[in-house]
Amino acid sequence: TPGEILDWTIKSENSGNAAALEYKTVGHIPRGTTFVADSAKADGAKTVYSTDNGKSYSAQPMIEVKQADGSVKQVPAPTSMYTEIRYEWADPLAAGGKLSASYKVRVK
Repeated sequence: TPGEILDWTIKSENSGNAAALEYKTVGHIPRGTTFVADSAKADGAKTVYSTDNGKSYSAQPMIEVKQADGSVKQVPAPTSMYTEIRYEWADPLAAGGKLSASYKVRVK
């Protein structure tokens, strides 16, 4: 239903015998939905976003907007342009360790 909020949770578990270094996980923003600003949660993770289907990520994606005088200005991309969200942990994910990350989207 348009306007409905959907909650997404990503659960990760290291079932290996060694720590996972530079662990990252990606959540997709489904077509027909928009990322809900400030809804990304994950203890100890840096959160970055993509507006180009995962080709590049930034903590604050920027877009170019043409001004009335013809110049181009870099401005923050609206969350409606976000296509992916990536969580990056600096600390290794220990063998047997578990992590959880979440975010929300709104149905268009």
